[in-house]
Amino acid sequence: MVFYIYKMKGINYVVSTNNIKGRTKCHKSSCYNKNSKKYNLLVYQYIREKEMKIELEILFCYKKNCSKKITFLIEQFYINKFNSFNNGINSSNAFLSKKKRKKYNEEYKEIRKKKYEKNKNIISQKNKIKINCCRCGSLVRKDCLKRHQKTKKCKSLSKEELDFKYDQNAYNEEGEFLEWF
Repeated sequence: MVFYIYKMKGINYVVSTNNIKGRTKCHKSSCYNKNSKKYNLLVYQYIREKEMKIELEILFCYKKNCSKKITFLIEQFYINKFNSFNNGINSSNAFLSKKKRKKYNEEYKEIRKKKYEKNKNIISQKNKIKINCCRCGSLVRKDCLKRHQKTKKCKSLSKEELDFKYDQNAYNEEGEFLEWF
């Protein structure tokens, strides 16, 4: 497995990849596509703010097979060398010892807990939305639809039963057509 450690030109940001062309395309897409989940990452905000071009400078290329752990260790070496975590845009370290990872996880757990408490009402409102399953017609929470569709109940309904269920519920007592969805 070939992997590269690279730095973005003009930015103190060090990262690794095994596909340099694909990673460049991914950076460009994430930076300028507002629908991307990574659009608001610090590095992309910085690039847009400074109106920079995304150019990668390869620092290290390794052409032999090695584990991901070794890859992360080498990446961490370059992050430390350029001090890109403290004086750059890297928002996380590539490699943490067990002790540091445990500490980081505890801190992150607290951050997630605070974020959940802050957005508790929004989360509970989203979880209350119910929809009809397109396979069996059952009323289920929107966030549980995929899990529901894996159940025996949903899978066991044959096409005939589903057609019958649609026909049976298609009209109300007055004979008016009812919509399912």
